[in-house]
Amino acid sequence: MNIFRKRCFSAKQPCLMMIFSLQSLFVLCTFFYFGVLPKRQTKIYRRIGPFRTNGLAKDSSILHPLTPDARPSYSCQPVNNFVFVKTHKTGSTTLRSITSRYGYTRDLSFLLSNDGRIGHFNGISLRYSSESSNFLPPLGVKKNDFPNYQNYNISNVHLKYNRRSLDKFMYRRHNLTLFTILRTPEEQWLSWFQYYKKYTKVGFKADGISEAAMPYIERLEKENGDFNQQSRDLGINDKKHFNDTLLRETVTEMTKDFNLVMITEYFDESLILLRKMMCWTFEDILYVSKRKQPMKTQFPDDVKEKLYQYNHADVYIYEYFNRTLWRKIEEYGPSFKGELRYFRQLLTKKQNECIGQNSTTNGRREFVEYHSLQNTSEFCELYVNENFQLDSKIYRKQGGIGNM
Repeated sequence: MNIFRKRCFSAKQPCLMMIFSLQSLFVLCTFFYFGVLPKRQTKIYRRIGPFRTNGLAKDSSILHPLTPDARPSYSCQPVNNFVFVKTHKTGSTTLRSITSRYGYTRDLSFLLSNDGRIGHFNGISLRYSSESSNFLPPLGVKKNDFPNYQNYNISNVHLKYNRRSLDKFMYRRHNLTLFTILRTPEEQWLSWFQYYKKYTKVGFKADGISEAAMPYIERLEKENGDFNQQSRDLGINDKKHFNDTLLRETVTEMTKDFNLVMITEYFDESLILLRKMMCWTFEDILYVSKRKQPMKTQFPDDVKEKLYQYNHADVYIYEYFNRTLWRKIEEYGPSFKGELRYFRQLLTKKQNECIGQNSTTNGRREFVEYHSLQNTSEFCELYVNENFQLDSKIYRKQGGIGNM
């Protein structure tokens, strides 16, 4: 460099300009190599995520490691104030166990009836604040201090949905997060038919369903009391059930209220969307299936066709929100499959750690319950929620007296 400078000094100004140009080029290249290039590589890495297909890494954890505490990549705060509108025979009890565990471990207040049946309001209306005497007080509020029976964090029980009524009691009512779950109407109705043992009215066993059920189903259709149950849970009244114009208007309003409508048949996929929306951890959405029926009721095809006709409103909203779910999955981005795969691996791991043998209860209702292994850690007890013990814990914690 010194020799080069000596020769250039003899050439005076033109050579000096060359020196400065070479030095500037050197600085620019150094800045680009150590500064800009790593950022560019990072952007490509994030875009590819766990779905790199060039053979460099088949294990997504190498490129995009995930942990049970991993949150969505964007900056967010966990959602602690929400309403889960619980629908009948849709896997909603399993989903409710997730939300109950989340709220219990974070000392959140649940909007609950004080009659001991924690999963239902049993006809209690939310229309009037005066009816707060039917509720358990929020945490930190004295019993019978009814004016302060408000600002509940979570609602996750069976009730007929009405947004204006809920707003009287829920915290942060104007930006409250709402979600629900829907199931294929045929499967939902058959599950209800079996769970409540309606087949006994027709005179046959659950595993012997045949055309003999048709007169019973047709009678139910005339009474119009046992169809479109999911629509009723969501506050859609009977006059709208067979009117596509009114249903279309109702769905438009629902999309304004509900941040997410989950689908039972894609439960794990729905949970990945829920996790991101709520900014929860993977551990927060782990689940054990509740009230899983040991055998499925079977109907002939012609009976199933009738069920679709009679459950017209449920079919309408299910098909709409099923499309909406998959549109959200597409918009989620390339990390979705990797997160789903990781979640299922974690789910299997925790089930092996915590769940023991299952037993079938065959009484007035029929469902499967799981029993915890010898691993009696606090997490496993809350996760398995054997015999719905978590409900009792919440009930007592919030001022309920005695066992449920």
